[in-house]
Amino acid sequence: DGTDINIGMLGFSRPKGDAFLQDWAEHMERGQKLQADIMDEILIVSLYWKYPHVLAEEKWNCPASEHFRQSNVGDAKMIHYFSDGTWLFGAPIGRSTTSWAGRKWFEAYREAGLHMDLKRWRRRDPYFYGPITRLVKFIANQPHALMYTLRRIHKALQAKGIARVPSSD
Repeated sequence: DGTDINIGMLGFSRPKGDAFLQDWAEHMERGQKLQADIMDEILIVSLYWKYPHVLAEEKWNCPASEHFRQSNVGDAKMIHYFSDGTWLFGAPIGRSTTSWAGRKWFEAYREAGLHMDLKRWRRRDPYFYGPITRLVKFIANQPHALMYTLRRIHKALQAKGIARVPSSD
């Protein structure tokens, strides 16, 4: 029916969900050697119909990017951030200060930092890599962006009089 099942939020009730959880875990173990991306979600989609289940409304796992959601992110109970650093239709998705949902994430991050030490978590979160590492990872994931990025850098340098405009001779 076109519904995307994303398991950013997944819950089981016991003992009702035990059979499903056992089946899912066995398939996950057997599939480990495949190292398939999103295998957990692929298995959910292939197995859920065999068991009693409830698919929660989107507000319980609402995509941060408007390109992936059908509901109002302001009504969300949980916001799902994914694909940090990826651009889609000219705008960044995931945690980005250019979107309302992204700003909410950074507000929550700053608030959490007032109450706990986030240094260890920050070192392991790829979003907080240094700017050069982030740029290299971004370009590696999206090679078409390399020329665009280099043109922007060149124009900025030209504006500051650092780079010369190539002559047409």
